[in-house]
Amino acid sequence: MKVILVLICLVWLGLGAEPIHAQQGIASKYIADVGLANDPDVVLFEDFETGILSTILSLWTNIGDQGTFTFIQNSPPGSRGSRALEISSPGDQVVGGNLAKALPQGYSQLYLRYYIHYFSGGTYHHSGGYLGGSNPLNGFPPAWGSGSRPVGNERFSVGVEPNTWPSFNFYSYWMGMECLSAPNNCWGNSFLQKDDPNFQVGVDRWNCVEIMVKVNNPPSAANGELALWVDGQQIIHMGPGFPIMSSSGTGFWQTDPNGQPFRGFQWRNDANLTLNWAWIQNYGLGSIWLDHIVLAKSYIGPMNLAVPKPSPPTGLRVSGLRVTSGGRS
Repeated sequence: MKVILVLICLVWLGLGAEPIHAQQGIASKYIADVGLANDPDVVLFEDFETGILSTILSLWTNIGDQGTFTFIQNSPPGSRGSRALEISSPGDQVVGGNLAKALPQGYSQLYLRYYIHYFSGGTYHHSGGYLGGSNPLNGFPPAWGSGSRPVGNERFSVGVEPNTWPSFNFYSYWMGMECLSAPNNCWGNSFLQKDDPNFQVGVDRWNCVEIMVKVNNPPSAANGELALWVDGQQIIHMGPGFPIMSSSGTGFWQTDPNGQPFRGFQWRNDANLTLNWAWIQNYGLGSIWLDHIVLAKSYIGPMNLAVPKPSPPTGLRVSGLRVTSGGRS
């Protein structure tokens, strides 16, 4: 009897234990994101479950003027919600809508996590999540400055989006970016192997995407960082001296064991330029679904899908090496 009860205790302790080296985000503390909105590290939370469409859209600083927004009866696996947001392009036009949020207080590091559903019948371009900074932030949405390299005191931006469909990649503008030919032939730099068949967007299913940007400090240093997770798996983390990479010299970077340590990001050269906006858009042909959008000051991670941990056995007493159940041992 004593052996059986000891084994029960050990099994329960094992079920309650968490891997020491597992990367746990703040979402792991909340089953199905319930309560996550109130976490002290969360800046923004939206699961499209409360309120009418017009009210929810009014909470964003800008939604564009060419997209069609609709609630659909669907949600990511494990969600306790029943609806998500669809953003579709009208007809055959390569335009779309967006959810953009200005953050006037500014941040030094932000994580944007969202669930997104792409469709096999779509032709996507700039369709994904973005973080960036604009100085000043008196006009919104911010000027992208497409085709030109930032000076360093006015803007930077980075996002993850379908590159050559269905491959996935970054689209990044900052003062240290590479160009096809400067100054007016500069396009968003990428950091994953172009057209990598081993890293493609999940189509016709929900994807959990999370991007992190950390600004350089002091502004004269190249110690800024960038990271990407998909479905909880870290795809890449870049910073001063890591990873080992090679570059085409024209804006296409990739990890390469024969390359050189990445120099880090100098996102800015002026302390007045901070992370002060977040953006999710659909610019392409087709629709996307969005749900469980979270912006936070620390790593978020996917929804916690676990069932509650089992309660400990009751009525047990431990005395020395003996375990009893309230009766004779």
